[in-house]
Amino acid sequence: MVWMGIAAAIGFSWMQWGNDRFDVGGKAHAAELVFEEADAGFRYGLPMDPARIARYYKKLSNDLGEFFIYMYKYKEGFYAGADIGGQLFELAEVGYGTNPELIELDESMLFGVPSIRVRGYCGMACPTVDYITVKDGYPYVWLHVDAAVQEYDLDQDGVKDLITTVGTPLETHIYMMKDGVLLRASVNEALHSKSVSFFQDGRFIAYEPNSALTRSYRFQDGVLVSK
Repeated sequence: MVWMGIAAAIGFSWMQWGNDRFDVGGKAHAAELVFEEADAGFRYGLPMDPARIARYYKKLSNDLGEFFIYMYKYKEGFYAGADIGGQLFELAEVGYGTNPELIELDESMLFGVPSIRVRGYCGMACPTVDYITVKDGYPYVWLHVDAAVQEYDLDQDGVKDLITTVGTPLETHIYMMKDGVLLRASVNEALHSKSVSFFQDGRFIAYEPNSALTRSYRFQDGVLVSK
């Protein structure tokens, strides 16, 4: 399956455009994205004894199985777990403290992979996201990122891609799956901007340093285009 095909380190760019293009009149600017292979953070689920669980919190059931957030009796932190055919698995630590309501558990079809998406946190202003799926009765995390995420079909191929944003100023990346390889590109580097945000209408907004001015871009034919 495509999310399993992470190969040796490679570089990837949308070569049909070549280098950055800029209309001196200010009418159009096409910025090239340079994609490189990304670490997916793959992690197998670990079988566990339900007697170790102190309390269950949020639960979600679908065709993949039953998924939940829980705490151990003698261990701090919140964890994501799964019940697959009566066997319980630990999948990931997804938070800490006393407020499990900060953790979100929902379904996703990122890159066309039926998944459970867990939005957690590792500290103040430190979001984490784990994508979990099941194969042959065994659950695993097939993608982990330390950032806030949005899913959007950038290249309009019917499959949602991943846009991550983290930090202040905002550091934004695009993740795409090409020929079974997970690739990542820095939007900040492509736009030569220290801070870039993404909106669900498909716009990337680059902020000019020491200025209220912004530049708006959209993904088109493998590059970011502004007009």
